[in-house]
Amino acid sequence: MSAASIVVATFASVLLAEIVGDRSLVAIASLASRFRARSVFAGVSAAYALKMLVAVIVADAIAHIAPPALAAISCVTWLVTAWAVWRREVEPSRRAASSPHPSLVAFASIAFTEWADPGQLTAAVLAAHFGAPFLVWCAATSALLTKAAAALLLGATARQYLNAMWLRGAAAAFCLINAATSMVAVAQR
Repeated sequence: MSAASIVVATFASVLLAEIVGDRSLVAIASLASRFRARSVFAGVSAAYALKMLVAVIVADAIAHIAPPALAAISCVTWLVTAWAVWRREVEPSRRAASSPHPSLVAFASIAFTEWADPGQLTAAVLAAHFGAPFLVWCAATSALLTKAAAALLLGATARQYLNAMWLRGAAAAFCLINAATSMVAVAQR
């Protein structure tokens, strides 16, 4: 199979898997409604590149990570993200000195949640199948960045038309719902 075919197949497969089976689209839109899009994109880009790198390096092993461990890490990360999003406006006088940079919040909310998600598993399988980890990594990361750009546009647009207090509450609530979903996953295992 040609390099171009591998890239196109990987890009399409990962993008479809991510759009259909992943919640980070809403998380990124929520973050973009609260923080500058450039900061969110910087954090999300690094997180997605890292996650896809891990997927292609440990292509087979990623599917064997204990689900309770993944769910517990996701739960804690969603709780910390909810706290950071809510706190961002609650304590504006201490914001500059004590709250994390928005790109770090975005990085953590993506990098530490939803490991072995549909997009990562798709990239791992394709890397193992094609034997071209670098091409798969490039195409998979590009697919995730395409999804992130769409989510950023959605979040930035929402910021223009919706009340900031409502957006902060909605973003924090979304994170708390995902934390609860992760706790349920831990309890069921």
